[in-house]
Amino acid sequence: MDTNELILLLWSCEFKLPSNSSSCWGYHTEKDLIFTKGRLTVGGDWEWVAKFLGVSGPNGKYFCNSCLAVTTDMPKSVPHAMHIFPKYQDKTQGRSKVLPDDSDFLRTFDACHVKYEEYVAAGENKKHAQKFNNCIHPPLIRGPEFTVDTISTSPLHISLGLGLQVLNIVENTAIALDQEVKEAHGDYSPFETVFNHEKVILKKCQNLNNKIEGIQEKISVAKKNKIDIIKERAKFFKKNSNGSYTYGSDLAKGVRDQFEKLGKTIKDHEADIAKTKQTLKKQEKELQATTAELDRIKGPFKTKFDEVLDSLSLKRAVYHSGCLIGPDVKKLASYHNVHKFASIFKVTEIDTPNGAKKFSSDSLRVKMITLLTKFGQCYELYNKNRTLCAHEVEILVMRCVSYGNWFPVNFPQANMKRKLHNLTVEVPRQVRRLLTIGMLTEQTIESLHPYINKLDRMFCTVQNKTAKAKLICRQHNIFSAPTLPQLK
Repeated sequence: MDTNELILLLWSCEFKLPSNSSSCWGYHTEKDLIFTKGRLTVGGDWEWVAKFLGVSGPNGKYFCNSCLAVTTDMPKSVPHAMHIFPKYQDKTQGRSKVLPDDSDFLRTFDACHVKYEEYVAAGENKKHAQKFNNCIHPPLIRGPEFTVDTISTSPLHISLGLGLQVLNIVENTAIALDQEVKEAHGDYSPFETVFNHEKVILKKCQNLNNKIEGIQEKISVAKKNKIDIIKERAKFFKKNSNGSYTYGSDLAKGVRDQFEKLGKTIKDHEADIAKTKQTLKKQEKELQATTAELDRIKGPFKTKFDEVLDSLSLKRAVYHSGCLIGPDVKKLASYHNVHKFASIFKVTEIDTPNGAKKFSSDSLRVKMITLLTKFGQCYELYNKNRTLCAHEVEILVMRCVSYGNWFPVNFPQANMKRKLHNLTVEVPRQVRRLLTIGMLTEQTIESLHPYINKLDRMFCTVQNKTAKAKLICRQHNIFSAPTLPQLK
């Protein structure tokens, strides 16, 4: 987990001019303004925000940071939203649960602290965390405020999670149609098996690369410690022609043992890297063979899907289950690109041993259009980086509620993600209170990941975690300071 996942957002600010200044705003700079009022909001990854609140995280029974919704409230094929439309309530035989919007159902910081104290008094057994609303850590702040007024719904991660789900549904539907085409030609070998095998190999390759990077960092730390020993006791060491060092018999036994242990550690790590690279090479060869096999056996619908991704320059990440990055999710949600994905499912006539046969259907194509359009309409409004007017607020609420009613019923086998709860329940609840979702985004902190990770590697030899954090923060301040002379 990254160390820079929590951000405090100050927004909805009010300013006033000093009493001795002119009322004409055009003649004043920002320095003339006096800050009078603002709203502080906490945003970031779900797990880090949960830690700020004291909740165990998204995998607990009480998973939500804003209310007391439980995992059993989200069964498959059942609508999940603030309001359930009557026609969907009838289809699910009343299994849909309406989540209340009252003070007893919403979390407050004080209530989280009380539950945490009860959890401590009961012995701090994590197996019983659900008895205390999963409050197993002390919240970082106290107060009677509802957390929904302070904790961001993390719009970026809603987009990434649900965008991945939408893309997977489109792709899997194309694969299912290709399977029908294969079976019509008498080939019953499962195409999906090869496709899933490629994903597994990609994940293995990524894990092996991560392992190599981790071992390399450990080698760097060990080498740095050896150099420190040599510098501190330079008179006991002699540099050889090959660059290695030897020490005299007068070097303290404890230091000799430590020096030898570091050398052995480096050799062991280097051997581990060589072994891991061999495994990675084998996996990459298997990946090439699997990719070639996929290109050979994939049918017309998966081919069209890949062509659409290429035309839009959409690329899946190897990590995080092949999700898209933020800008690519925007392309997926764009109304102008819906017809490109819809073209994948155009009714196609293909010659088979038993004569020409039509595959796909207009109803399936309309279903895919509806899925992409509903997701895109929600995305369009909750990502606006400004406050919404009254009619935009109600439009966004209805779009989210509509998605929560329509999606589970039309895709009954789809997993009910926690982020679906955020979109269909928490976004409507929060936008009515704060009049914005896009201004609470965690994009600012996410954009710093590459730089912070670079600093983390730069100071990887610093073993003291506190000292390392200070160095990273100081270097980041230098990086982000608008005027270096004012830096203290």
